[in-house]
Amino acid sequence: MGNLGARIEGLTSQASRGRLTADGWGELVELTALRGHVRGRIDEAERAASLAETFVDQVPRDPRSFVARARLAGLFHRFAAALDDLDAAAALGLDRRSVDEERAAVCQAVGRHD
Repeated sequence: MGNLGARIEGLTSQASRGRLTADGWGELVELTALRGHVRGRIDEAERAASLAETFVDQVPRDPRSFVARARLAGLFHRFAAALDDLDAAAALGLDRRSVDEERAAVCQAVGRHD
């Protein structure tokens, strides 16, 4: 957990200085969500959702930002928003297989197993 926390703090520091790349934003969102899951802390999951919003704001032409936000929307059972973000990621050029894999997780969560 110490290494995870240190990595999150390092990425957060880069973000606050405006030096975080799209890859770094994605990593920061994922690691923050992971830490929240492991600790069972809703505040950290909410922080990850906030970071995902910022990721979209910072890199609105990168489909990975919409995928990150879709994952967090799904975590909070905002499934329609998650599907909208996946549509946006597809429109920005994310490959169909990746979009379909993410969409399948949302559909499964709402009982659409077809």
